[in-house]
Amino acid sequence: MCRPRRPYSVYCSALSNIYCMSRILSSSHFKTTLLSILIIGGALIYALHAHYALAADGTYGWLEIFPASGVDSEENLVDTFAPCSNFSRGPLTCNASTVGAIHSTGTCTGNGFGDTAFYYEHDFVCNYTPPPAATCAPDTSGAANTCTTSTYTATNADCSTSQLPGTKDCTVPTYTCTGLGYTDGTYPNCFSTCDHLTPAEVGTWPNCSTPPPPPPPPTCDQFNQIGTYPNCTTPPPPPAPPAPAPATASLIASPARVTSGQGSRLTATGSNLTGSCTVSGPGVNQVLPVSNGSFVPNPSTITTPPITGQSVFTLTCADTAASTKVIVNVNPVFTPF
Repeated sequence: MCRPRRPYSVYCSALSNIYCMSRILSSSHFKTTLLSILIIGGALIYALHAHYALAADGTYGWLEIFPASGVDSEENLVDTFAPCSNFSRGPLTCNASTVGAIHSTGTCTGNGFGDTAFYYEHDFVCNYTPPPAATCAPDTSGAANTCTTSTYTATNADCSTSQLPGTKDCTVPTYTCTGLGYTDGTYPNCFSTCDHLTPAEVGTWPNCSTPPPPPPPPTCDQFNQIGTYPNCTTPPPPPAPPAPAPATASLIASPARVTSGQGSRLTATGSNLTGSCTVSGPGVNQVLPVSNGSFVPNPSTITTPPITGQSVFTLTCADTAASTKVIVNVNPVFTPF
């Protein structure tokens, strides 16, 4: 018999421990308390994860390391015991605690013969990219506006600052009439003839005026030439326009190895094309339009009809140098003895 003493404590006899434990686990108070603990714990874990994720510098991301080409081929085709099943191994999240960890995936591509099946394997490593170092344009412009007896704040290339002396002479000058170009008087009551003014003027004192400026010297630009007058030369002709980029096109079959009766998806991409292209092969004859040098859409995909034997699909373009082909093989089928 169970006698509750507290909300979550019971007294149980030695012969009814199992019965009492089932009563505790089925108690509504126990379930409510357990749910509250799970919710609060999850919120704390999420807050800590968000804090450390925001506090970290740089970025984390998965980097594919196998296959080297990044495309399914014989390189990453693996045989295993049938039946085949897709798999995912390793951590799913890339963060500070999983840097360098490997995550592998396997995608089934069909059964082989006997007790063998095939799948494509891809491996990814958790990679950390540090943030770029801070850089600033050096700035010492404050020197010209700061007195030599004071300092100003200069910005260095690494974004730090330095206190440097100014270059401006801020002392109050002592003026004299002769120093200002006058021939008589005590500053500020100075007198002179017009030709003694600085800058020199014309006329009779005090009716002086600024003389007209001299005409500007000729320049090479006036003669559609370059250089400093009178050493002018004819400018060289403009450079020839760059040669157009070569046309490129590619055709990929996925999968490149199929079970007899299975189709494959052909993916065509192109650049710098000047005319349309045609994809041809067993059961396939499709024209791919070109706009602005690329297929529309780019990439373009075509699904082949069922394939029962080795098939060659060709991408033929008006730019013959961009033509290419791809081969789709059929997995052999062996009948056991």
